[in-house]
Amino acid sequence: MTDMTLDNAEGHPAARQFFYVTAIDGDRVFPLAGPYESRSDAEGRVDVVRRIAMDPDRNTQHGRAAFMAYGVTRLTARHPRRSALGRIDVNGN
Repeated sequence: MTDMTLDNAEGHPAARQFFYVTAIDGDRVFPLAGPYESRSDAEGRVDVVRRIAMDPDRNTQHGRAAFMAYGVTRLTARHPRRSALGRIDVNGN
């Protein structure tokens, strides 16, 4: 799992933890789905998000997706960030 902190949120009383399914390409991290309330919620969606990323009907950049690593990133921030796909359920919807 990767950790990120935004908004100078470290130690801020309004800081919360959000979990995202992310794709990693070198030193770049792309939040694809989320935010989710827990690490286990995000982990349960890694495979379906990977399939969506590699689906040519749903992703015009599907060729690059095969070469990325997929996992979960915990974001500590005051507000959640938008992800490319939003909240995906375990069925890919």
